Amino acid sequence: MRAAVILPAIMAIGAAGAHGMEVKLPTDAWLGRWIGPAGTILEIGRDGPPFSGRYRLMLVTGGVPGAVTTGLAKLDTIVFRRDGREAVLKERADGCLTIDADVYCRVTDAPR
Repeated sequence: MRAAVILPAIMAIGAAGAHGMEVKLPTDAWLGRWIGPAGTILEIGRDGPPFSGRYRLMLVTGGVPGAVTTGLAKLDTIVFRRDGREAVLKERADGCLTIDADVYCRVTDAPR
């Protein structure tokens, strides 16, 4: 009889914990503007609710916004399509990001 009372209480606690838990992705720290080769700017934004692992990426070259593409977090990278093929955005040891051989570093005082 006692087990019948305890089991629903444990299930209720587990469900409450699952609803309140949010898992922060390491790639969420990359949101914002990054400066790359020849002044190219990489803008990374959310493409869905927080913690969804979906991102919007856009390259701005010479002040002209390029096409927007969507990427998906895979572990500590963002995978997306670039020039018709799969590309991977990843972090270097110095905190900058890379796409192929291109390096993008954080823009700390970018105009808003």
